[in-house]
Amino acid sequence: MLVDTHLFAWNPALWNWPELRDDIRALAKRGHLDTDWSAGRTRNLEPGSRAFLVRLGVPPKGLFGAGTVMTAPVERRHWRKDKAAAGAKTGYVMLRLDALFEMPIVTFDDLAQPPFAGFRWGIRQSGVRVPGPLAEALDALWQSRCAAATAAASAKPARRAVYVPGLVILWRILVRLGAEEVTYGRNSVRDGLAGRLVRLVVGSEDGFYWIRMIVRLEIVR
Repeated sequence: MLVDTHLFAWNPALWNWPELRDDIRALAKRGHLDTDWSAGRTRNLEPGSRAFLVRLGVPPKGLFGAGTVMTAPVERRHWRKDKAAAGAKTGYVMLRLDALFEMPIVTFDDLAQPPFAGFRWGIRQSGVRVPGPLAEALDALWQSRCAAATAAASAKPARRAVYVPGLVILWRILVRLGAEEVTYGRNSVRDGLAGRLVRLVVGSEDGFYWIRMIVRLEIVR
């Protein structure tokens, strides 16, 4: 028998979750991630309920995390600073996430198809309950997408990253380290690429054997 299932909202326009990538890595290492989450005005949330995180506001929209509600709602200071300054409070629960992705793996386009069409997935607050039969179908879709995402991730070859401060690289050192990608340095004249992971494409083998000029930067992420 499937337990109650609830949706919990995340809008990057209101809170950008700067530690998301770190949290994804922490979950992969430990097998779960415990996090407090606003439940808004919803109070009928039972520990043990299934929880899905919904990305809203900023595309791509859809489900990108799932787990279990661990605690009943507890009222505390509102997470938004402007509302907290006015004395507002909101309910919080602890979620134990067992899956978390940087982008949705079940999109709103997926949820516009039967049997999901007709339900309002663009929730206005956290804690919205998904009806039983729909929740069962949602969990089946989620599990299949999780398996596919995990298989795709494991199929990618591991790549080494090296920090490089400028446009000229010591080619001998790079080759010795076996690096294919580098993190572009903050001192670069290309400030827009600072801290980005990029692939270096070098020119011909002419010139000094230990230095090559970078002729193109391909952004990886």
